[in-house]
Parts: sequence; C-alpha cells; structure tokens
Amino acid sequence: MKSKLHIETASAFKDKLKEFDMHAPSLYTHEIGSKLYHIEKSLTRLYDNHCLSVKDFTRLYDMILDRQEKHVFAK
Repeated sequence: MKSKLHIETASAFKDKLKEFDMHAPSLYTHEIGSKLYHIEKSLTRLYDNHCLSVKDFTRLYDMILDRQEKHVFAK
C-alpha cells in the first residue's frame, strides 16, 4: 500500500521530469545526458531511502529511459 510520502514524492519527481522536458530543447546532447544521469541518481536515492514504492520507481525509471532514448541515443 502506498503511503502519503510515496504519493507526494512520486508527484514531485514527475514534476521534475516535466521541468526537464521544458528545458531539454535548448540543451546540447551532453548536457541532456548529464541532467538525466543526475535525475536517475536522485530517483535511486529516493527509492533506497524508502521514499518511493517499487511501482512508482519502475514507472519513473521507465520515463527517464524514454527521455534518454529520445534525446541522447537518437542523436
């Protein structure tokens, strides 16, 4: 069962990804790769500290991978 912390953390992290999407078109590929790397590390730390459920972690991680495919690997 999800706790309030899990829900709020997942929502905040999703907002962080939306913010990334707004700025990504103006960034160079290496900057995008670096930002996504740091976002991924943040996600891992949140999960390791039990701030995210497994389901949310998986969903958010897939969102990061989609952005890597779109912005980094496609170039």
